[in-house]
Amino acid sequence: MNSSSYGTRTLFHSNLSFPFSRSFATQSTKAAQEIKYEKKGNIFYILFDRPHKKNAMTVEMYEGLAEATQKASQDKDTILTVFKGIGGSFSSGNDFGPDNFEKFRKNPTNWKPFIDELIKHEKPVIALVDGAAIGIGCTMLGLCDHVVASDVSFFLTPFSMFGLCAEGMSSATFPRIMGPTKASRLLMFNETFSAEEAYTAGLVSTLVPAQKFEETTKKLLTAYSTYSYQSMLTTKRLVRPKELIQQWHEVNAKEAKHIEEQMKSDDTIRRLSERFLKKAK
Repeated sequence: MNSSSYGTRTLFHSNLSFPFSRSFATQSTKAAQEIKYEKKGNIFYILFDRPHKKNAMTVEMYEGLAEATQKASQDKDTILTVFKGIGGSFSSGNDFGPDNFEKFRKNPTNWKPFIDELIKHEKPVIALVDGAAIGIGCTMLGLCDHVVASDVSFFLTPFSMFGLCAEGMSSATFPRIMGPTKASRLLMFNETFSAEEAYTAGLVSTLVPAQKFEETTKKLLTAYSTYSYQSMLTTKRLVRPKELIQQWHEVNAKEAKHIEEQMKSDDTIRRLSERFLKKAK
């Protein structure tokens, strides 16, 4: 399948350059070495850098994500915030393995501050998805303004398998994006969406051949970085008004409350233990 079949547009010019020179080297957040951020021109990149675990999230990484997302929001020169996974996966969701299981039991909603930051983030948010997008790696996409995915990516939210419920605002964003029945296939019935299925459903906005992913996303971001910031900001405020933001904060709190209750459930603990703890032995 050629690139025109994926809904990408041939409006990119390789001689485009970032209009601002202010940049800084890649840094790790205070909370987690595996969450890194870097500024290139007027684009703020937030990187999931735990490739040996397919960028599975720890409690500390969620703290780092909230920190980095807030930094991007507060940086006056930033006009785009970009999330990207390192090493062939976007994120494989929570790491419920032996080293992190008890931390998640004690603080099962550590992702909530990050999602709150994402909900209120004023700047356009772009996710570059190449590979696995599982759990929070999938649900957070509903809060992004643009999701660019390679054609080898896949999307999964195995909540029912583990006795959990929708999180990351997906109980509100997924039905809004793709309709209730398609959303249920992901959120309730543990179906895996291919990149093309996610594109057809509207979760992915641009689909790119894997072998051209880096080249195409670089051209896209370079083009976007030349656009009017006040124009994009105004449009985002119209699309996501204060009333909607408040509603979404309430939904995030409601999802978190249910997750807290489920993490006290024998059913949930048994399911998670059988999958992540017994497998590790």
